[in-house]
Amino acid sequence: MQSWITWLRGFSIRARLIACMGLVVGIGLLVGGGMTVQLLVLKSSLDGFAEQEFMATQKVGQLAQVLGQMRANESAALINTGDSVTVEAEVKAWNAHHTELVAVLKELSDKAPNAAIAEQVKAMQTLLGAYDKGIRPTLDLMLSNAISSSAEAFQSTGEGRAQAAELDKAATRLRNDVEKLAQARREQTGATV
Repeated sequence: MQSWITWLRGFSIRARLIACMGLVVGIGLLVGGGMTVQLLVLKSSLDGFAEQEFMATQKVGQLAQVLGQMRANESAALINTGDSVTVEAEVKAWNAHHTELVAVLKELSDKAPNAAIAEQVKAMQTLLGAYDKGIRPTLDLMLSNAISSSAEAFQSTGEGRAQAAELDKAATRLRNDVEKLAQARREQTGATV
């Protein structure tokens, strides 16, 4: 230790100040570099959240809303069987919501945050196809007034309604899984911060 002090006394005050300034600048660069790396990791995490989990959360919300509207149109059409004007309006709205739901599921499938979510969306697309296959023939018969009683219409849509109930359950599971992913990303971001 004594030799270090003797060695340092051999330098002029100016040399000592320059060495101290160099040390401070080196420490600043080291800390700044580390912070820059951490900020880039944080930015990447936030970008990933915006592109994946946030988008998926929005789409799952839209999916639930459109599915609810579609089911409401189905119910209104069944209840009003025999009233051709109301049935036509409800079936038209059902078709529009069906088209929108297909588009939402496709977008979710294309931008799924992970493979498990993509598989769930694929299963939902299959369920939506089965729901459509089970309910559309009855809706077409109602439009042509071939079915005029609500009881008959309700009975003939049993298979389609069962598929719709499965679709509702799948939408709930999907929402829960997407929320878990978003929460995990938030916790990861918090740990990075």
